[in-house]
Amino acid sequence: MFDKTLRIGTRDSQLALWQAQKVGDMLEASHLKTQLVATKSAGDLNL
Repeated sequence: MFDKTLRIGTRDSQLALWQAQKVGDMLEASHLKTQLVATKSAGDLNL
């Protein structure tokens, strides 16, 4: 069976996570299952 979860990729900063969560909430209101996937970019690691 296929996984019908829409994965939302985002940076792991507080702002990016908040924004991605808001988008996820709107998608879930349309009966879509979502999952946030937080990542770090090279720029995040070099600061």
